[in-house]
Amino acid sequence: MVQIKEAQFDPKEKGLAGKCSCLECPRRTGNDQLLFADVQGKDICTDPGCFEVKKNANVQREIARLKEKGKAVISQEEAKQLFRYRNDESPDKKYISLDKHDYSWPSGVTVRKMLKNNKDAKIVCAIQPFTGKVIEMVDRSDLQGILKSAGIKVSSGEGSRPKDLAKAKRDNRIRNAKYSFHVSKVSTIDNQRVRNVIILDRILEDLDRNARDMRPREILEGIVKGTGKSWGDCWTITQLYELGDQKVQELIAKVILERSKALADDDLEFLCGSLGFSMAKDYAITKEYLEACTKDELVGLIKEFGISFAQERTAPKKVLVEYVYKNAPKGKVPKELVKE
Repeated sequence: MVQIKEAQFDPKEKGLAGKCSCLECPRRTGNDQLLFADVQGKDICTDPGCFEVKKNANVQREIARLKEKGKAVISQEEAKQLFRYRNDESPDKKYISLDKHDYSWPSGVTVRKMLKNNKDAKIVCAIQPFTGKVIEMVDRSDLQGILKSAGIKVSSGEGSRPKDLAKAKRDNRIRNAKYSFHVSKVSTIDNQRVRNVIILDRILEDLDRNARDMRPREILEGIVKGTGKSWGDCWTITQLYELGDQKVQELIAKVILERSKALADDDLEFLCGSLGFSMAKDYAITKEYLEACTKDELVGLIKEFGISFAQERTAPKKVLVEYVYKNAPKGKVPKELVKE
């Protein structure tokens, strides 16, 4: 599920990607309060696939609009490599944002202000993958010329002086030596806790970069609920390590299994079988299963389970769901769930 308020497009728009507006959609929680009674909030989309299709359609429309104005626009694939987090306002590689300010430049000076004296610099646009915001940039290789035309004297780099360069090289040498030492030790040590923390960090970062179904912050808050911790929109290796072995392993499983239903049903059945669990003996009936049944199917379950209910033909579906859920015999599994 996704919050409609996070949409990069107008939820009221009809026809985007050939879809109805989000406010009219039957898969918006507020449009079927009986079906989504257990979900808090009326403006939640329960079809993230459709949400993503609309988002992509809106991005492509924005790219086309920019190109019609004669602007250069990079592909969304490249934009995802440049902007890895929601709060990124300037890329960290090939380009630099027009609104970027470097500490070595005069106070208040940005690339955009310097371009007033440089009409030849090529401006390139990108659509920020998380927010949909249009980011105007220039190639970093053009930065020296832009600085020079603005009358800002630099020796090399982005305003660095020779003394700064010498210090930067020394700092870089020290940092690389420490990094290579730490990597060599961490990658070879036989410590499952360290390995699990690294695995979890990589999974969460990948999810943060390509989030569709679940937000890392929500997953983390769910797993550490009751510990008094609140991590906001990010986490650190130290925080993950301090969770302890059990919670880190729980979190790895939760992220992998809940994200886009990563494993097929047959695969999960095989793994459960290898652990000694069986659908026929261990399944506990859930409301999710019952709510997916029709009213006639619920009546059939009442008969199959041998539980009596005088108003089974006249009672609303919601009442039948509650009745079956509370009265289904323990260990009793619907026949349709057990393979012959």
